Amino acid sequence: MKTGVFAYEQTVRNGTQGIGDTLFDLTAPTERGAPRERANMDYIGKYPDDPERVFNGEDSSLGVLAHEVGHRLAGAALFKDVRSAVASCWPG
Repeated sequence: MKTGVFAYEQTVRNGTQGIGDTLFDLTAPTERGAPRERANMDYIGKYPDDPERVFNGEDSSLGVLAHEVGHRLAGAALFKDVRSAVASCWPG
């Protein structure tokens, strides 16, 4: 567990081939088939009871969770450009 951070995501298994990433599996043998990443949100008491209430600057509890889970998924996001061609990079 990391210290000095509010929350973090850790990729523990990558079985995706053909995208240039190394294949690895850090899960225990009893966890085979486990999720590919884990979001460590730290102590639950630091979050408000209402998961949509803004705290910690501009974030809500759901916003923090979405941010951490999005680390792995955002890299695979696809968009259509103005010509409806699929692009694999963030627009802008």
